[in-house]
Amino acid sequence: MTPRGFAVLTCRLVAVLLIAFALQQLALNAQTFAVSGLGLGARTVSFAAGMFAPLAGAAILWFGAGRIAGFADDSGPVAGVALDETAFVRAGTALIGLAVASLAAAAGIAFESLMLAHHTAEGHDPAYAAAIERQALEQRVHYLARIALGVLLILGRDRIAGWLGRSSATR
Repeated sequence: MTPRGFAVLTCRLVAVLLIAFALQQLALNAQTFAVSGLGLGARTVSFAAGMFAPLAGAAILWFGAGRIAGFADDSGPVAGVALDETAFVRAGTALIGLAVASLAAAAGIAFESLMLAHHTAEGHDPAYAAAIERQALEQRVHYLARIALGVLLILGRDRIAGWLGRSSATR
């Protein structure tokens, strides 16, 4: 398998994972949509963001796999390239970073839409509101850290491949 073939396959696998994530969000958001005391508009925004953000990411990954694979595989022409260890690590690291960042972004969009819907609801106790804000800060730190990790993996793929290449040469 060439690095480009591996990259396309990985993009499509991540797209399938995003579809599974969207279906999971459908189950969670359907319960919230049905029983929450939020207004119809806020419930609709929360429901749509939880479902359609991962589905949009899946569509981008599925149909843009060739273009994304070209970005991940910058080791030279694709035709006839043998899969060497450095190109494999470079492509894999970039695609793992893309998966981590896109899943975290989808989770962040879903979370922020829920928070937006939650803030439109009236009549919360100040202690309850403070607890919600603390939990919201924790969630924001988590998804922003995962996005940063994904971006670091994408941007640092050459350096990571170099480190692993040096460590395998010393064995």
